[in-house]
Amino acid sequence: MARNRRFLLLVAAVVVAALVVGSVVAIGAGRGDSTPGTTTRAKSPAAAASSPASAVLSGVPQDGLTLGKPTAPATLLEFVDPQCPYCARWSEATFPVVVRRFVKTGRLRLELRGLHFLGPDSETALRAVLAAAQQNKAWNMLDELYARQGAENSGWVTDAVLEEAATAAGVDVAKMRAAHDSPRVTAQILEADAAASTLGVPGTPSFALARPPATPQLLTIPSLEPADFAASLESDLDR
Repeated sequence: MARNRRFLLLVAAVVVAALVVGSVVAIGAGRGDSTPGTTTRAKSPAAAASSPASAVLSGVPQDGLTLGKPTAPATLLEFVDPQCPYCARWSEATFPVVVRRFVKTGRLRLELRGLHFLGPDSETALRAVLAAAQQNKAWNMLDELYARQGAENSGWVTDAVLEEAATAAGVDVAKMRAAHDSPRVTAQILEADAAASTLGVPGTPSFALARPPATPQLLTIPSLEPADFAASLESDLDR
């Protein structure tokens, strides 16, 4: 089995931060696996709400699955799986830098493309994020789920976790539950799957840059660390 792209990109950060000690994540045949020792990143609602990713969202316009000004000349498509620990690490460390440097300045907007290849918990969590998008709270909900992320496919995405995350994200829980299994959410999942297939997304997190009328182009990111990612994105935007 080929070594997961996520591991290649973030192995240094994971070792330093000790977020996932002794775990190896691999993708094959459309799914990911992790060793049983993967640890849970669960936080209290107060701690989760004060995370860097949540704090930076204040004042940034959200419209469904997009984040940032609609007049931005470029869009960064972000392919993530809510269970992916490397996505959570990127959200915690690098996402705030991207928002402050590129989104808040009007140079870029982000568009979420949620995937669910890691297992049932992925789809359950993703549906909650897409349901929260109907309240323009997708990014808040995703961040709160990252803050409570458990071992892959351990059944950590419970009703209680979803309710706690939604409350911390400012999401109406009843409305989120009503939309969770709706045809609209299902269509968005299928749309993201198709986009990932078309672009040849190899794993999560992955990113594609769209500058209409050109078609989106999958980016080759040498590192997901904040400074390296920002420099690479700056170079892509300047082309």
